[in-house]
Amino acid sequence: MPIIRAIHSSAKTILAHFHYICKGQRPFAPDFNWDSPQMKKMAQLDEEQICFLKKYQNLVWQKGR
Repeated sequence: MPIIRAIHSSAKTILAHFHYICKGQRPFAPDFNWDSPQMKKMAQLDEEQICFLKKYQNLVWQKGR
């Protein structure tokens, strides 16, 4: 069970980070543009991390339909 708690805690930390940084924006909305210079600067992510978020964004919307 410790690994489950650690994973859950990590997920909550990531979610809190997005809530704080995005300030109410919807980072997984289909029209959210991770490629814009403003978003890259705001999130302070490298290209690999942005690629991951774009793939995750697509997955969220595919599964949500």
